[in-house]
Amino acid sequence: MTWLSALVSGIALVLAVSSPAFGQRASLENPAHFSYTSGIGMISGWACEAYSIEVYILQRIVQAVPGGPVLRQDDFLGPFTPSYGTAHGDTLRACGDTNNGFGLLFNWNLIGNGRHRVALFVNDTLVTVSDFHVTTLGREFVRGVRSYCSDFPHPIYPGRSVFLKWEESKHGDPHSRAGRLSRASAFRETTVGQEAPALTLAAGLARLLGSCLQTATREGEMADEHYLRAIGAAEEQLLRFLRTFESIQEHIHFGDIGDSQAWLQEVTGDMFSTLSAELAALSPPDSLTGFHATLSAAFVQCGNAAEAFLKPAGKDFSAAFLHSRWALCKAMNLLYDIRAHTPTLQEYWLLPEALAHRDALETPAPEAEAPVGLMHTKRTDAHAAYSLYVPEHYSPDKEWPLIICLHGGYGRGEDYIWSWLRPAKSKGYLLLSPKSVDVTWSVLQPQIDVDSITRMFEEVVAAYTVDRSRVYLSGLSDGGTFTYLLGLSRPDLFTGIAPIAGDFHAMLDPMLRRKQGQDLPIYIVHGVHDFIFPVATIRQGYELLRHIGYKATYKELPDWGHAYTSSINAELVLPWFAGLEPRKR
Repeated sequence: MTWLSALVSGIALVLAVSSPAFGQRASLENPAHFSYTSGIGMISGWACEAYSIEVYILQRIVQAVPGGPVLRQDDFLGPFTPSYGTAHGDTLRACGDTNNGFGLLFNWNLIGNGRHRVALFVNDTLVTVSDFHVTTLGREFVRGVRSYCSDFPHPIYPGRSVFLKWEESKHGDPHSRAGRLSRASAFRETTVGQEAPALTLAAGLARLLGSCLQTATREGEMADEHYLRAIGAAEEQLLRFLRTFESIQEHIHFGDIGDSQAWLQEVTGDMFSTLSAELAALSPPDSLTGFHATLSAAFVQCGNAAEAFLKPAGKDFSAAFLHSRWALCKAMNLLYDIRAHTPTLQEYWLLPEALAHRDALETPAPEAEAPVGLMHTKRTDAHAAYSLYVPEHYSPDKEWPLIICLHGGYGRGEDYIWSWLRPAKSKGYLLLSPKSVDVTWSVLQPQIDVDSITRMFEEVVAAYTVDRSRVYLSGLSDGGTFTYLLGLSRPDLFTGIAPIAGDFHAMLDPMLRRKQGQDLPIYIVHGVHDFIFPVATIRQGYELLRHIGYKATYKELPDWGHAYTSSINAELVLPWFAGLEPRKR
């Protein structure tokens, strides 16, 4: 039988999805014939003694008319090769053993709304075809959906209520769009016969919703709506806190902590104690219990950060400030993990101009195998601990710029990386945020941390497609000081360096006398009100660099002192990096 004739008669060959009959050697169980599906689902079934299993999908099946439609080649997807050999207990009679199951995940949103066909080939032979319907919300990956339908009539039992639970997809599966032409042509030219008895609205809805359709009392539905409204209100308050606290820590003057504390107290009040009690009293839907626990933990850490910052100013405030930063860092990690379920907070992770592209920035590339997102690596014998951010839409098919960002004294890489994540995520940069080997950078023995950071960098380059002509370095305070030392020690690594609120350490003198790294662009950012490294010293250092031929640029901030740098990184440093010519390799 030819491929074409087999496919034309395919409707008649559809196999049942119940336990296999004795003479049957393979079956496609999902998607079932004339079923309804959406989101990410399984293509699965079983086959006896298969050395080859391939699945093909035909998009946008149309009803047959005299002569039959011929669909375009770009409507054909495949072949896809599922995993094979999983346990399938009810195949013992047909196959003599039970390890005959196969399956793969497929994102049905990729093929759009409407009726489609899937064909199963086992050992290069067509086994069956199945026609099915797909319903989507118009996107490849639905982001930020967190809602329940109200007043939705039950399709089978009049008078009862229904709620639809939409859960954010978290998984994708690489897939191929290339097909074997011989099979593609046969599959493409097949016309669709008359569908079996028309589905009633009730049956169609029941099949479409599948396991996601649950009957519920009106009281239960109202409780879930109450939960979602309460979470939305909590998000609004949390977003205000995060923005306020970030601004405070960017503009803080340690000689006048009282004003900053009063500002934070005005915004928070008793927010965290009240919200923690409200969250504890809520009953989340079953599907959101994990989310609820994570959000509650994040609120606790934000409350801890605020409480530590509001401690009375004095000689112990520096320690309290570090405790506050560490608690905030824990909260940020928790919140970033659940960002898909907190649409109000989504805007906190991106620059305003990137919000319109949020879905694309969050969609993993099918060809990416290395992990993406925010990662933390422990200390080893070769290097100190470090944090790494890889954009969620990273693809190994292109080269990506990378920024190495160095924390201040007594800081940590997993804390300072947050000052860079928003612009890096929005603009497509990898971030490497090292921890110093000791409590701060080894300015008296620079090679200790130079070697550690170099080994981290080589690990990252080995795992990801980094554009070595666009590698940048920046640091704050002690990290700014070490930016000079690392940058001029290894000018071969960097396209440009940007020390922020750093100092010109005496260990620079031998390198400057040798004119080491003289061609490396340097962008110096410093505040007039810096109480640790006086601005007059930085002005003199800049003039010296220019005098002896270094490519230095100086940006003095009249209203800034010595603080965190989120806005400076996004508005000054990153645009300067982006404006540099890539380094010649």
